[in-house]
Amino acid sequence: MIPSDLGLTEVERGEKCWHFQWRSRSDQATCPVCHTVSRHSAKRYTDHTVQDFPLDGKTVYHRMTNTRYIGDQPDCPVYPFVEPMDGFAVSGARLSNLLGAPSIDA
Repeated sequence: MIPSDLGLTEVERGEKCWHFQWRSRSDQATCPVCHTVSRHSAKRYTDHTVQDFPLDGKTVYHRMTNTRYIGDQPDCPVYPFVEPMDGFAVSGARLSNLLGAPSIDA
């Protein structure tokens, strides 16, 4: 499932694949290391493409533009961090959870 903080901006149906473009609409995110919620956007974004379960016999790619946040914990080693894609894909994954990418607990 696509995170609710991402808004669909474009859909392209090719001969062999679908391309979905998503952009972050979030105003906060939880740091994946210290679990502190931050509302301080770094005013930078990260593009990431994730392959998902096929649709109508075609390969599906989601290009997501996620917000980077500045953490509020000075002792946290992650600075800044990219908002997580909870329930859809683990951080840095090229495959969605539906395609068998390892869970964050693995």
